[in-house]
Amino acid sequence: MIADVLAAVRGKLLADSALAGVISGIYADKAPEKAVTPYIILSIAGGMTKAQTMGFDTDVVEVNVKVVVNADKDTAATATNIAAEVRRVLHRSKLSIPGWWFYEMKHRTPFYFTELVERRAYVYAGGLFRLEADQPIS
Repeated sequence: MIADVLAAVRGKLLADSALAGVISGIYADKAPEKAVTPYIILSIAGGMTKAQTMGFDTDVVEVNVKVVVNADKDTAATATNIAAEVRRVLHRSKLSIPGWWFYEMKHRTPFYFTELVERRAYVYAGGLFRLEADQPIS
């Protein structure tokens, strides 16, 4: 299910022409070495099955959506503006994956930070999105 969730989130983000027009790509877990910024990295930050949620009747997945901007080429505002577009697209949206029923995604925790990587400054902005899912009883 995890790969399907990441693919569905990626598809939802790319379907938004305003967002797709300002990024070079969306990658699962890590970008290729020569990826051009700005881009988005998707990863699973956590998840629990019905047995682990203690009282919830759903599976829970936390999706980390991280906008990456090269601070030498773009401003920090670029990262935060793209992160705001991501939130606009994903918050309270629903995913579609065959065999699963999803409650709406909810933006839970925003983040913003700068990191120096091999003498290059990168700005990261984004957030965690909580997704509850269930499989229909057949």
